[in-house]
Amino acid sequence: SNEFWRSDGVLSARIHLTLRFLPFITSKLSSERIVHAVVPIVHACCTHELKHVVKAAHVAYVGIFHARPDLHVSLFPRYLRAALDAYPAMTPIEPFIAAVGIVTKLGDAGNDLGVVIAQEIAAKVQRMDVSPDTSSSGAATDRLDPPVEPLRRLLFQLITLVDFSLITSVRDIIQRAVLEAPDRSTRAARHRALAFTVMRCPDY
Repeated sequence: SNEFWRSDGVLSARIHLTLRFLPFITSKLSSERIVHAVVPIVHACCTHELKHVVKAAHVAYVGIFHARPDLHVSLFPRYLRAALDAYPAMTPIEPFIAAVGIVTKLGDAGNDLGVVIAQEIAAKVQRMDVSPDTSSSGAATDRLDPPVEPLRRLLFQLITLVDFSLITSVRDIIQRAVLEAPDRSTRAARHRALAFTVMRCPDY
């Protein structure tokens, strides 16, 4: 069965070990090998039934994006959409945030990937605001910090990460995300979250 690898315990352990090693060897692999031999396996593992395998797959993606900035434009949009589609039920937030941070900080100044990231995250946040999903890939969800809030903070933080030429576009996306709140109190809470997120960012 094509699904056997997802449920077999021994095979899953071997897959997990391989994923854990990937970030240490990615820089030694050619871009062609990463795209055609590594990424399809890592992408499939993002939907594994074991959470530690899923997390290792996301960490492997982080390693790929860190080692190969030249692959950001071709690989990251697919990863971004798949990760957001699976959030919060399967996608672990920590490596996802790390992947977004690496791509926005290490990417080429000439592309608009930062704007694409902001648009996709803003759309996901809006969907979660309309239809909250209380499932989580991690520990029990804190009622005071539901799964949508880390994603909202990540959206707000993008204004400090993207290339200078993209700041205006990302600012407009964030502004809409704040102003589209259904009432004044929610809008004020989002303004506070935006201010708090930006103020926490380092100066250098």
